[in-house]
Amino acid sequence: RYVSDIFVPLYFSTAGILVNFDDISNPWVIPVIIVTSWIAKSLSGAFGALVAGCHGKEIWAIMSCLNSKGLTEIVILSIGYEAGLFNSQLYSLGFLYILCFFVSLPVYLQLVCT
Repeated sequence: RYVSDIFVPLYFSTAGILVNFDDISNPWVIPVIIVTSWIAKSLSGAFGALVAGCHGKEIWAIMSCLNSKGLTEIVILSIGYEAGLFNSQLYSLGFLYILCFFVSLPVYLQLVCT
């Protein structure tokens, strides 16, 4: 427990230092990326939940949890950026997308599961 309380926020902070919003030339790209990725991940989560036999609110809960697995995505994003696979603009957009879903998960789950 102490490891996750200390090192996870530290990792998010160090990964966030590399974000540069000045590199995002078109501000309309941000909502397009967020909406497109949310739809793609939600549909794949709903499909998996239906195949597994889930119904109703269980499907929505699985969709929201699938959208919030930000730590794995940040690790992959950071490795790709350091390896030169992503430029600064793509890294910043990806980090913003991950942050939006990670922060909004508790509110979304409260709405879906009650």
